[in-house]
Amino acid sequence: MKSNMSLSRIVFTEVTRDAILNALNNQRRGIDINLVQAQQSRRLLDRIVGYGISPLLWKKITFGLSAGRVQSVALKILVEREIERRNFTPNEYWSFEADFTFVSPSKPVDIKISYINKPNSNESEDRQSLDLNEDEVETEMKQTETFTLKSLHGKNPEIKSKEEAAMICSDLVKRSFLIKLIAKKIVKKNPQPPFKTSTFQQNAVNKLSISSKKAMQIAQRLYEKGHITYIRTDSVHMSLQAVEEARAVIKSFFGEEYLPASINHYENKSPNSQESHECIRPVSFEKTSKDLGLSLEETKVYDLIYKQAIASQMSQQVIQVSTIDVSDADNVYVFRSNHSVVLFPGYNKVFETQDQDFSDSRNRNELYDLPEGSKVYLKSVESIQHFTSPPSRYSEASLIKRLEELGVGRPSTYSTILGVIQQRTYVEKLGKYFVPTVMGETVIKLLDKYFENIVDYYFTAKVEYNLDQIAEGKLKWDDYIRDFYNDFDKKLKYADETIKRGEFTELGLAPESIKCPNCRSGMLIKLGRFGKFYSCSRFPECSGIIAFETEQSDKKIKGIDLKDIEPPPRTEDGRDYNLKKGQYGYFWAHPDYPKMKDVKPINFNRAFIMRNFKEIPTTGDGREFTLRLGRFGYFWAHPEYPKIRQIIKIPKDEIS
Repeated sequence: MKSNMSLSRIVFTEVTRDAILNALNNQRRGIDINLVQAQQSRRLLDRIVGYGISPLLWKKITFGLSAGRVQSVALKILVEREIERRNFTPNEYWSFEADFTFVSPSKPVDIKISYINKPNSNESEDRQSLDLNEDEVETEMKQTETFTLKSLHGKNPEIKSKEEAAMICSDLVKRSFLIKLIAKKIVKKNPQPPFKTSTFQQNAVNKLSISSKKAMQIAQRLYEKGHITYIRTDSVHMSLQAVEEARAVIKSFFGEEYLPASINHYENKSPNSQESHECIRPVSFEKTSKDLGLSLEETKVYDLIYKQAIASQMSQQVIQVSTIDVSDADNVYVFRSNHSVVLFPGYNKVFETQDQDFSDSRNRNELYDLPEGSKVYLKSVESIQHFTSPPSRYSEASLIKRLEELGVGRPSTYSTILGVIQQRTYVEKLGKYFVPTVMGETVIKLLDKYFENIVDYYFTAKVEYNLDQIAEGKLKWDDYIRDFYNDFDKKLKYADETIKRGEFTELGLAPESIKCPNCRSGMLIKLGRFGKFYSCSRFPECSGIIAFETEQSDKKIKGIDLKDIEPPPRTEDGRDYNLKKGQYGYFWAHPDYPKMKDVKPINFNRAFIMRNFKEIPTTGDGREFTLRLGRFGYFWAHPEYPKIRQIIKIPKDEIS
């Protein structure tokens, strides 16, 4: 290259003829050295952390592990949530639903008490008599409305036992009720902004059921083909030219009433957003997926982007929300019912289904036409047992959202980070949720103790802020990197000198029944490259080891370990049964198995069941089904299974 050549830089965000020509007509002279230094600093920080801590993990835990400036923070979020769930104690509470009618019922009030372990059924079960014809059922529906108890003695209801619930049901039957309040209001919902990288990934995961990595790969193909704008962006801004084209399409296809009087403007609320590009949108709103000859998966992603972008420039959705409060004469009990009607779909017209948060398809109930003070009659009341639930595990979508809220990393790297923590077996998937492994928890335990700032959410977000300051020329990159490295290097050397052998790899004592096969000494549970194993307590004098079968089971069970199942049964001489895996799943086997052909099923403890499943079905005579794990996943089995071969399959999306 000749030294006297004049070089220019062109910038474009979509692969189209107009965009390229516009970039050529607006060339940038020279290179923005601040942006170069910011990117250089980012790469150096990632290498300082990764190249420093990863070899330490190999040395102190096992070979093949890694740590990263953003990767480790993502893992810590998952580990902390799992510990929170593990320590969670479910609390019982009861809710009440009552059916009121303005027609005096001919039958006594129906009282029903429902337990959390009631059989699987549609909770909005038809309360009408089976001998009613279609017209009579419709009349009943218009005259009867279901209400929820919202106030008890002027406070939020806090019923914590079956006895309290039964007393309230008995008291309700003795009281008379009237309509205390009828209120109607108009609610207007604004459209959501067009996609940026993080919101695109979240919606692709939730709506298309694909991974964030897969979504980005498909979107990259669409970008390279010239169908959508650049996909790595923090911005929700849409160019004026694109907005005008979107508004023209909206007016032509949906009608002028779907076009707001002025352009919808959006601001990015995420911390540390750079907004160097436009939002993710179609290059041309005049071209739908049918016009582009796309593959099936490309069509789904393009439609997702297209609909969100065009909906962002449409009118508000208008909903009428009606509320009725019913109370007794003493205002001890206040029951409430809400009813919503979509008056104008607005932006939601572009989507295939209506917004389920507000609209419903119930027939208009005549109770809403009665004046306040009208008498109503209690037709039935149901008290329903519940248990508080632990916070949900993170899915890909919710973890991406949390990382962005904290200002950790860049959205363009999130899908890669989620892939790395799975490849390193730091986490596994239980359905669509992440569950940290023993290895993942051990790595975070070490980092928390010796590199607290590296896995601190707010320190990591501050790093992103400092990188932006470098990009703006407000912070000297070399001074910042030097200060970071000097502090990090001291911590690295201290950890290397301080961490003792076995500090993070010795997980506890093995059961007394497990003896070293070489010297018959007691054994320790240790963590190695392929998981847990039993090691002789006299190591290195004795090198006896035994495979830790439950670690293999953990991997198959996807995050379930011994604390989630009932203790093993014992033989008459006090020996524990061993956990085995057979053709049809896991079971407890006699310690002398297969010589002694005595096997028993594993039973999950109630705490685990309450954390992960919605309810326990029961038999007709009230006995609970048992949770089982087979080769195809979880299922409910009759308490006398396999003698009575009655099972209920559990869909993956019902596992929390």
